[in-house]
Amino acid sequence: MDADLIIFGGTGDLAKRSLLPALHSLYCQGALGAASRIISASRRDVSSQRYRELMTPDNPPEDWQGFAQLLDHESVDVAAARGFSELREHLQASQASKRILYLSTLPEYFVSAVRGAHESGLITPETSVIVEKPVGTDLESARKLNQQLSEVFDEQQILRIDHYLGKEKVRALADKDFRALGGGRAIEITLSESQDIGTRGEFYDRTGALRDMVQNHLLQLLCLVAAEPGAKDLNAAKVEILEKLRVRGMPVWGQFDGYLEVQGVEVGSHTETYVAMEVRLDLDAWRDTPFLLRTGKCLREKRSQLVVGGKAMDLSVPGENAYEALLRDALRGDRSKFVGREEVEAAWRFIDGVVAMRTPNAPLSYAGGTWGPEEADALALNSGACEWKS
Repeated sequence: MDADLIIFGGTGDLAKRSLLPALHSLYCQGALGAASRIISASRRDVSSQRYRELMTPDNPPEDWQGFAQLLDHESVDVAAARGFSELREHLQASQASKRILYLSTLPEYFVSAVRGAHESGLITPETSVIVEKPVGTDLESARKLNQQLSEVFDEQQILRIDHYLGKEKVRALADKDFRALGGGRAIEITLSESQDIGTRGEFYDRTGALRDMVQNHLLQLLCLVAAEPGAKDLNAAKVEILEKLRVRGMPVWGQFDGYLEVQGVEVGSHTETYVAMEVRLDLDAWRDTPFLLRTGKCLREKRSQLVVGGKAMDLSVPGENAYEALLRDALRGDRSKFVGREEVEAAWRFIDGVVAMRTPNAPLSYAGGTWGPEEADALALNSGACEWKS
């Protein structure tokens, strides 16, 4: 399929590390036509040739040079609304009818990018927009962003992406009936990372583990496990689950030792790098089943794991680029693996309630290379978890 993809923030790390390799793979498979164009739109003043050089991997895969001919760059400052007319002229010679805008900028520039594209005539009835997380920072901001997007796009044109939904093993969860596997025992979902926050100090300090991981990835995994297998409207099923979700007891908040020394982190910051909680579902099929959720940075090991009925399932696939499957769906016009507006707002409604539960002593400190605060072990023990041990 021939399509034009405009990546706002196309000189960033996400584009180089994930988006372009995924698009290259689709190109090699014939899913992305030779008449397609991938246009980076960012403030960097570089030529298209220089952009191709900057985005070339250290060890280019087969057919990279052919794929690189699809790459162009336009200098666009979305905050100052500059460069959109040049971008429109660049697109006028296109042979592709399908157009996708990918918002890979900082979240505060999402609306500026969309408005600039709209006012310059870049958006057609065949245009869709992919919105990276986070979609808001709480319910109020999520509603505002969704409303602003809806002023330009119909809901069917908006693709809110959660890259976990592109993972092969995660996508397969929707077809399994976990009610028969659980046996009333705790279901555990762990998304842990052994690394710290690297150079993302300023962003992470404004976000924290709850907003960065629980609001999207962990809640999506919980919904896929709890949804009736083969649900005709999976998005609606997930909304119902999120609306029936309740926290039991008190969440455990943690911050790894040394976090306050990371560049970009505010002095005395109380941002959590770890969170664990037990939740229950007010649904007949799950009323007596504890769900244990945990995520954190600087933990003992990197792990994407689901434990059901005492059996652990590794959700990771080495070398997998989850964006490939989602970009393929976007090209096809398949919205089933993207997140709907009501889902986003229901998730934030739940998260806002969790934020309100924070106590004055949060977060608790924990040493790097452990499984987080010891209080999380007591949480797991009280819930009947069998694998969740420090």
